[in-house]
Amino acid sequence: MNNLFQEVDIGAAPLYITEHRAKVVDFSVPFLKTQATLLLRKPPVGQPLKIKSVADLINQSEIKYGTLNTGLLLWSFRNTNDSVLKLVYRKMQRFEAKVFMESNLEGINKVRREKFAYILPSTIGDYITQKQPCDLMTLDTFLMDRGFGLAVQKASPLLPLLNNALNKLRKNGFLRRNYVQWWFRQTECADVKSSLMVSVNSGVQHNTITSLNIILILAIFCIS
Repeated sequence: MNNLFQEVDIGAAPLYITEHRAKVVDFSVPFLKTQATLLLRKPPVGQPLKIKSVADLINQSEIKYGTLNTGLLLWSFRNTNDSVLKLVYRKMQRFEAKVFMESNLEGINKVRREKFAYILPSTIGDYITQKQPCDLMTLDTFLMDRGFGLAVQKASPLLPLLNNALNKLRKNGFLRRNYVQWWFRQTECADVKSSLMVSVNSGVQHNTITSLNIILILAIFCIS
């Protein structure tokens, strides 16, 4: 990353703002924020949902739960100071069944097949619950509160200009409207049809990059 940013002015990608990356580049204020959320299978019509929040997981034994076996979510679980989330992580480690997934798609398929709740970023949860076969739902947000930012070279004069532009887009509601447009208004669940589930990672990445391109163009327009 360090060598790359010696050759470019702005890095626009679905990049989490992290302390490690911030040693190499400077980040703008977030253009999109995400937290962890619970992904569950929708209950049958008329049947109440037993799980209302992440805290409810630790007081029951019927539904197992897990997350991706690598990445920012796992790091956040390992380093959280929240007593409830510490207990959630300890119980995940003690399950005999496999609960740390190799991919988000594996976790989502496990939710569909078994009594299982999958913990994943809210951006992915918001996306997949709007896709056929419309059998999944998300509950609660917790653990991390991370943002995606634009990256620039250290001490770049572009940084305050980008921050000012992004703050304007946030203040006038554009960033929120943009998220709703690309995640919710393209829902497939109003008229459910039989089809295979699209690729989760590629779909979320496409929506994020498309949304980011629009944000970047407008941010540059605001700068100029």
